[in-house]
Amino acid sequence: MAKFLVDANLLQTYNLWQDSDFLYAVQLNIERNDQAIWTFSSERNLTILSRDMDFANRILHFTPPPKVIHFRIGNMRYPTFRAFMNANWQKSTFYSLNYKLVLVYPDAIEGIN
Repeated sequence: MAKFLVDANLLQTYNLWQDSDFLYAVQLNIERNDQAIWTFSSERNLTILSRDMDFANRILHFTPPPKVIHFRIGNMRYPTFRAFMNANWQKSTFYSLNYKLVLVYPDAIEGIN
């Protein structure tokens, strides 16, 4: 059963996101509609993975679901992104257990309720 919805602005090919825990906005044909992504995720109790600040701003005014993990990491080439995520994915998801918004920076991870 899915736990995460990957927004279109993140790499769809990242190897840790290639199992049944992940759905992709692109595959669901909702990648261009933030409201559809929000509603879909909310109805299924998913965590939105995104680089889009709109989701981070929206969750500040709502109670989950959904939750949001916002990657504020700038543009990274795939090898750099993969290494960064391999080092930070587990901690990011751990934070999401206790916070409605997780901000992932190149040098820090922060949780906000």
